[in-house]
Amino acid sequence: MRRRAAKAAELNGCRLLAVGAPLSGPSRFEISDAPRYRQMGERFGALAAEQSICGCHIHVGVADRAEAVQVCNHVRIWLPALLALSANSRVHQGSDTEFASWRAIQWSRWPVAGPPPYFESAADFDTVVARMVDCGVMLDERMAYWDVRPSCHLPTVEIRVCDVQPTADDAALLATLGRALVATALGAIDRGIEAPNISLENLRLATWVSAKEGVLGTSIDPVTTQRISATELLHRLLIHVRDSLDETGEYASVESALRNKSVTGGGSDWQQRTLRQVCLRELIARAVQRTTPIEPARMDTHAEPATDQ
Repeated sequence: MRRRAAKAAELNGCRLLAVGAPLSGPSRFEISDAPRYRQMGERFGALAAEQSICGCHIHVGVADRAEAVQVCNHVRIWLPALLALSANSRVHQGSDTEFASWRAIQWSRWPVAGPPPYFESAADFDTVVARMVDCGVMLDERMAYWDVRPSCHLPTVEIRVCDVQPTADDAALLATLGRALVATALGAIDRGIEAPNISLENLRLATWVSAKEGVLGTSIDPVTTQRISATELLHRLLIHVRDSLDETGEYASVESALRNKSVTGGGSDWQQRTLRQVCLRELIARAVQRTTPIEPARMDTHAEPATDQ
């Protein structure tokens, strides 16, 4: 799919580039010409015009909206771990922001963004969203931009905390972890286990640190607010979802991928290392190559008969 998108981009004089925020370009961008987006531009001004980020959204099917809200309560505690792992937007407009996920920092400027509160029920969720629409901080429920939420248009839980990923394999790793988190949450709900009601302040703190540090830096345990390494937080996540990964036969591959990330880092670490070695133009060229690997040559399956010499 990436190769097809890359070919379509080339036909329009562009290159496909998977980063969480623009590596270079203007500070403001033209807003899409649609009634809803025009209304957002009029109400939110520079905030809308400067909105040029790319996230990776993971949808996992659930039975109904009530179940989705309960799953979100269980998943929210692991949002800082997912953000640290997915950070892929350190370089922005030609400069090193010194944040692993500058996309997350830009995104947090919206009035309803970042980790969500703990919701008692679907009715509680709907009441809070309706109140925010009524007071004018959102146009509609679609602007409840929390990092995990019941989808507005699909029967899914939508995990929205991650940067877009530099490679398809990285995106598959996040999707696998997202599915395992939801499956683990559903198992806990079936057993009558309530999600820990971690304070929103703790989650915001942990999320900010993950955006700053990425997968090779420090992190915050959202339960205790103690500083730990991001790799330790991811190890705890792996333990948490192990049973779900074992059921799908994916534990070994996920464990191997996380172990590799603890050494090589993520997309933001790659951006930082590369910008120290080459100019911005070359960084962009190399990021394009990472986004869409060269399609392997097709082998000729029709062997020619050997000839006697």
